[in-house]
Amino acid sequence: MKRRNLIITIILALVVAIPVAGLWTLGYSEPALQRLISLIPNKVGTLQNISIKEVRGSLAGGFEIGSVDVEHDIVKLRIRDLRARIELLPLLWQSIEAAELSVGEVIIDQEARDLPPPEQARPFLPRLLTIELTSAEIPSLQIRPMRGDPLVIRDLDLDALIASKTIDLSRLEASLGAIQLDLQGVLTAALPLELRGEIRAAYDPKRGPPWRLQGRFEGDLESARLDAKLLEPFDAEIKNGTMTLQAPWSVRGDAVVANLDLQKFGGSAFFGLIGGEVSIVADQNGYRANGKLLPPGLAAGPLDVGFEGVFFRNVLTARRVTIAHADSRLAVDLSGTFTPTEDGPLLNLEGRWTQLCWPLADRTPALDSNRGRFTVNGNGPYAITAVADARIGVLPRIDAELASTLDVGRLELTNIAVRALGGTAKLSGEVAWKPQERWQISGLIGDLNPGELRAALPGRLNFALDAQGRGFGKGGSISVDIKNITGRLRG
Repeated sequence: MKRRNLIITIILALVVAIPVAGLWTLGYSEPALQRLISLIPNKVGTLQNISIKEVRGSLAGGFEIGSVDVEHDIVKLRIRDLRARIELLPLLWQSIEAAELSVGEVIIDQEARDLPPPEQARPFLPRLLTIELTSAEIPSLQIRPMRGDPLVIRDLDLDALIASKTIDLSRLEASLGAIQLDLQGVLTAALPLELRGEIRAAYDPKRGPPWRLQGRFEGDLESARLDAKLLEPFDAEIKNGTMTLQAPWSVRGDAVVANLDLQKFGGSAFFGLIGGEVSIVADQNGYRANGKLLPPGLAAGPLDVGFEGVFFRNVLTARRVTIAHADSRLAVDLSGTFTPTEDGPLLNLEGRWTQLCWPLADRTPALDSNRGRFTVNGNGPYAITAVADARIGVLPRIDAELASTLDVGRLELTNIAVRALGGTAKLSGEVAWKPQERWQISGLIGDLNPGELRAALPGRLNFALDAQGRGFGKGGSISVDIKNITGRLRG
């Protein structure tokens, strides 16, 4: 009996030891890894070509692969500088656990389908095989659509479990410029591929309010439902939006905007809490939005707003932004770039306006301008310039040039050059709304000819002007001080 038990023990030990020894030899052998790579077929199913080059090292000791190129009938995948180490023991139960996985760069090129689609869904892996990725790092992921600019995502860190019919992405953290992304989701083998998941985005500039966005999606590559909500710095919600990831890709939805408070951006409370509805479309041609926003403080009804642009390498380029007010015939048209940086949004904008008046709803406005142009630059404080004609009340129209600086709570008017009534003025001042609404303008006016205003009063006058006021609404107060008058006046 003892002899039989000993024999059984030896046999069991050999049964365990031989596979373990073989696995150990395989795991630490560079020729064995080279042999395994050579056994991978160049073509499998809809994978038209698989190329793996520059393989060094061993599975368990750590290995490097210079390049992996996979050509599918709708995408081309390029992986560069792959490094990893495989845990040996899980291989006994057909599980591949990749430790210390890092990839230098991943490029995904979208391709036009050149083969008939498969008749049935293909599994990601053989039925009993699983691949587990823990803290996999990818410094750069570039997605290149057939048309439009590529999307570049950096600093990816992810955990995933790949099985026969599912890819479970339990954690993915990444950055899109200064925007931090967090994604979880599941991809299921089906025709077309099914997907569901959640995404969150955060932007925390040093200047300005934080931004928070969250979304959920569920469906397949051809059509998925998208629900998204902007939580900060104002409310904007898309319900029952649609998302298509197969070519041509697109995202569409109608957003309800509420509680847009310009005070969070350093602006005035005068406009009130802005709200409205905007239709949004993103596709290979760019990003577009159109709708109406209502600033209640203007008491002039809604503004028509529009946007056309593209996003590339962390820069949102506005091909055209429009703001229009039907009753007053105001039209603003601008273009330029918005770049989210760690310090704050970096703006480089220029634009034009026509038929500007203030107040908008007043038939006899205190100020009106037929046309003007402006620029906005910086990431706070913002440099603002403007060149325009203007008329105050019943006074003659003037030409003015403005250089100013917009900071939190105030607009510093560093230089205002005015040409009117044959003379010139060089002024400066400020417009502030924190802690109280106030404004002030002062400077020197020279060679002013009152005769252009009233023929009976020709002459040339020079004087100093100091004007100031409190409040921007109907209940505001104004005081004007004119002193040091020199020159001549003939009645």
